[in-house]
Order: sequence, then C-alpha cells, then structure tokens
Amino acid sequence: MNIIDKKDCFVGPKSKPFVLILEKIYRFFDRFKKRTATPSTPRRILLCNWASLGDLVIATSIIPPLKHAYPEAKIGFLVAHWTKEVVEKHPDIQWIHTAESWKNMRLDQPLWRRFLIYIKSARKARREIKKINYDLSIELYPFFFNASALLWRCRIPERVGFNSAGFSSLLTKSSSWGGKGYLAERYQLLLKELNILVPFGLTPSLGEVSNVPSDRLKKLIPLSVFKKGYIILHMGSGGLNKEWKEEHWKKLAETLVSSGHSLIFTGKGSREKNRISNVISGLHSCYDLCDSICWDDLLFLIKNTLALVSLDSVTVHIAGAFNKPCIILFLDTYDPSLWSPSHQNCISLIQKEKEEITPDKVLKSLSCL
Repeated sequence: MNIIDKKDCFVGPKSKPFVLILEKIYRFFDRFKKRTATPSTPRRILLCNWASLGDLVIATSIIPPLKHAYPEAKIGFLVAHWTKEVVEKHPDIQWIHTAESWKNMRLDQPLWRRFLIYIKSARKARREIKKINYDLSIELYPFFFNASALLWRCRIPERVGFNSAGFSSLLTKSSSWGGKGYLAERYQLLLKELNILVPFGLTPSLGEVSNVPSDRLKKLIPLSVFKKGYIILHMGSGGLNKEWKEEHWKKLAETLVSSGHSLIFTGKGSREKNRISNVISGLHSCYDLCDSICWDDLLFLIKNTLALVSLDSVTVHIAGAFNKPCIILFLDTYDPSLWSPSHQNCISLIQKEKEEITPDKVLKSLSCL
C-alpha cells in the first residue's frame, strides 16, 4: 500500500515529510496491535468529518445508503464541536463525538495552542469511541488533516477512507480520489469499497425540518413575507478571499427589492453583520438575520425560500438537500465542481481572471431558474 499517493494528493508539500514520518511510526507499532475480528455485517458504524459546517452537511449524504444496506446498524458521528448542531437531532445518529482538528478549527490562536486543543479533545473522543466498540469507521474528509490516525488508535477493525489525505496506510480499505464532481457523489467510491452500490446521486440528509416558522422567526419577520415568498442572500464564506464586493450585493439587493421581492440576509459574525448593514441601508423589505437565528431556523428558511444567492458556504449545500433554486458565487475556490450540488436548480458562477461576476450576471441566472 502506498503511504502517500502522488495522484490527487491533498497533502501540502510542507506537511508531507511530517505525514510520512508519522505513518512509518504508526505502521511499526501496528505490528504489535491485537487484531479484532470484523463482523460480516457491521453493528456499529462511526462516520467522521471534523471540518466545516458545509463539509459536514455534505457528509450526511452517506447516511441513507448506509441505513439501507445495514438497517440494524447504529451510527455515530465524529465532528468538530462547533459543527455538531448539524447532526445532533438527526434521527439516524445514536452517538456524537467531538474532536477539534488543529488545522481546521476557526480560532485565532497560535499553532502550538491549537495542537494542545487537538490533543486534549482527541484523547476524550478516543475514550468515548473505544467504549462503544465500533466495527466500522468511514472517514469522509478527503483533505489533510483528517481523523484517520485517531481512528487507527481507537482500534476500529475496519477503517475506510480516501487515500488523498495522507495516513492511507492506516486504513484497511482506501479509495482513490480521481475525477471531478460534487463531493457527495464521490462518497459512492467509499461505499463501493464496502460492496454497496448506489445507482443514483447522493444528496445531504438533514432529518426532519419544521413546516412552520419558529416563534423566533415570527418576531423577526412579518408573516406576510413567509406567505408571499422571499429570496435569501448569504454574503459570508470561510475566507475573505471568497467575498463578493459590497457594491455588487448592494446593486443586486436594490434591483430585487425594486422588483417586489423581500430579501432575507443570513450570516455569522460582526464582519458579516456590518457588511449586511451597509448593503440594506436605505432599502425596504430587507431583513438582517445575521447572528439572530439557530440552525433549525436556517434549515426552515432555506427549505422554504424562492431562491438562494450565496457565496461558497454551508447554505448552498442545505439548498442542495432541498433541491432549492440556488446561485453560487465562486470567487476563489479550489475545484468549484467539488462544492456545487449537482441538481438542475443550481447554477454556479465562477470568477475568472478577466471576467468578473457582476450583479447583472446573477440576475440573469436567477431569471433562468
């Protein structure tokens, strides 16, 4: 088994020597580990993705085919603490474990402190995971740094994942990455390693969503807006390099409002709050819900929206789960096809070096939905 596949490897050049050394150490000690028999049909399955909210939403795509193949199996999920709201109410998830990846945690902390947080949280998660005695684990994050090494230390007998993130020699079954397409559909490669064939595309599974607005939403937005319909604009993303110009959002909002649409702005954090405030200043029929709603409210809003215009963020994957009309603005994203839900109501606009995404292009795309 190759320690690090050269093709489609998502381990950066600075990290490769570190990963190679650790893998060799792990493989040496693996010789002395007591082997545990793997049941023909797994009874307890651990899914893993400790990256961002959007990554975890996509990861839920694998739940329905797993439950179909193993209806009696119980499923746990290893996630980051700040993303657990995505799965904590899911009807098919029995256990939730949290651990913070030193690479993916969104904390303004020096590297050494993030390492300490990772080590402490990983130890706690390892104790919890070992008590449950999982038969099978599936690592769903294809990038470095994922939880493959932690799963190996938990002595889960069967461990499946992609070979693109490093530590693939610690997996019992690994799949090549290769090709392009929405990340959810790439999970079919992992299911194939388990002899589970899925003849259709995978979409996120978010559980039951209320059909009526919560009391919180009723206080923030007039009921007439829900009856008439609204468009959601989501101006935030995981990095400042992905942001669309404020004046573009302003022009887009002005045009939509003048056409009779009500607009709901979602987001998180003071920066997004300030940007939204600048955009909606002087406009009517605009509602700023940044930092004002919970996860369930966000699901309800996207499930019932007329359309969503968003940067590359968690909202587009929620829209994909509900097959809602969606315009995605990709300004600086690695392989946009990987993060574009593959349904006919989704249009991706990709910023090119000499071809800027303009409000007119967004409006034209909205008219096509």
